[in-house]
Amino acid sequence: MTTGHRRGRFPVQRDLDGDFGAADLAHLTAQARQAPAAWNPGLDAAAYDNQVWRLDRPVDDGRLLGDPRGKDLSPGEPSDTDRELLHAFEVCGLWHPPVADNLADLDASHARVWLALTNRWTTLATTSGDLRLFNTACKLFGAVRARASTSTSDGWRSLADPLADTARLISTATDDLTDRLRRTQPATTIASSPARPITAAALSSPPPIVVLAGSRSSGARQFLAGLADPSPVAAVCWYDTPQLALPDASAYADAWYPPETPAPPGSSAPPDRPGREVAQHSTRTWNEVAEVIDAYRADLVVLIGMPIVPAPVLHRARLGVINAHNGALPQYRGMDAVGWAVLNGDLIVCTAHLAAPAVDQGHILAATTVGYPPSGSLRRRVKTAQLDLLHTLTCETAATGHLRAGTPQPAGRQFYRLHPHLKRVLDTYHDHFTERT
Repeated sequence: MTTGHRRGRFPVQRDLDGDFGAADLAHLTAQARQAPAAWNPGLDAAAYDNQVWRLDRPVDDGRLLGDPRGKDLSPGEPSDTDRELLHAFEVCGLWHPPVADNLADLDASHARVWLALTNRWTTLATTSGDLRLFNTACKLFGAVRARASTSTSDGWRSLADPLADTARLISTATDDLTDRLRRTQPATTIASSPARPITAAALSSPPPIVVLAGSRSSGARQFLAGLADPSPVAAVCWYDTPQLALPDASAYADAWYPPETPAPPGSSAPPDRPGREVAQHSTRTWNEVAEVIDAYRADLVVLIGMPIVPAPVLHRARLGVINAHNGALPQYRGMDAVGWAVLNGDLIVCTAHLAAPAVDQGHILAATTVGYPPSGSLRRRVKTAQLDLLHTLTCETAATGHLRAGTPQPAGRQFYRLHPHLKRVLDTYHDHFTERT
């Protein structure tokens, strides 16, 4: 196992994150006696039908793991059911820290099935290249290991060998992934920032534009500070987002980016609030947000630093609601898009799109690429690229009275929060890239 910590950026926290480290894998792997159980071709459908992500439902692990059709040693590609099952696990709420608090009802029968799924998805991630499977496998394995370390019943003691065998499989897959990343050059193509169009002064009566931003969004303040004077924005609706933030100590609390270097000297923080010509409103509920949008008869709403916005709010603006995503759409919908792109050796792309009830699936309006190096400023450059896209669309709409036509998205891929284990793999890659360059 070659993966370790980088200056303590993502320390292993078993109970908080359902995490495990290189030392844990090495210890368990040393106890492994045999390869994991042979491939079970019917496990995906049986596990999905039995909703094994739900801990309030009993699981007959003997029946689920005893496939009457026999064992097939050729795993091939993940099935549609694999992807549906993976999605069910990812959105079921078990991985919201502290993870250990969510596992009180995890029994040995569920755990045995979860380990079998871990083996299945780790193998499929290797054969198919779909690392989302390995990511969820790490979450299942970490949960079982955390629960097993505190359980003493006979059922849990019988999991010692399967747990060790699975640890060896994860260890091997981690080493293979780390070695592949070390042989990969990061995508470095850099597109110029979108050209800034004519300002709102081109129209005698520009359309009403409202910015809807999280009350703690520094990006919104940076965006507003960069607009022309007079501002094309009529009002800012600051939304006091519910306190659903992850614990600061959790490795899940922030998306993966390379370690940051200090901002250049002389760079100033954006003002606390926009200029006095822009009206400001503080809201705490979606009804209050809707009232602000209606009061200004907003043609365009610009989202910055917001949680998922409900459909009734999205439908209130005449031209639509726009958002900027830090991933290529439709290839990188969802969470941790930058980390996933680096893991897959793809370009980092920021995309502006119409907000839709289905997250990250509205029409694409514009996109720009961001090169990986210089890595110490990657987070800042991704944020700036997103704001530049929104700035261009906002000023263009204010100047013309129209929002440019978007391109419908084809089928895409949904990504989920990276497990801390994969964040440490990315740190290892970053260290190797830095030393090499």
